[in-house]
Amino acid sequence: MVKGWIDDLKINLDKANDLLRNFHKWFTTKSNALHDPLLFKFVSVLMKRMFNILVRKLSSLGFTIVYASFSKIIVATGKHTYK
Repeated sequence: MVKGWIDDLKINLDKANDLLRNFHKWFTTKSNALHDPLLFKFVSVLMKRMFNILVRKLSSLGFTIVYASFSKIIVATGKHTYK
């Protein structure tokens, strides 16, 4: 299902974008029909893995990670001007 939404994003479907942005909220809220503790744990593990891969990739590209969380990543580039 999620893979289909990602494929729909490639052709710029706004509804797929909305569904993907709200998917995490849907399956983590215990009152929703999509809530499943095992699914939540599985997706959480995948999110942590992808987050760690992203942080390592940014570091390998020369960025200094100042702060990193699932909602925000602040990096120092060492540059003083914006081009």
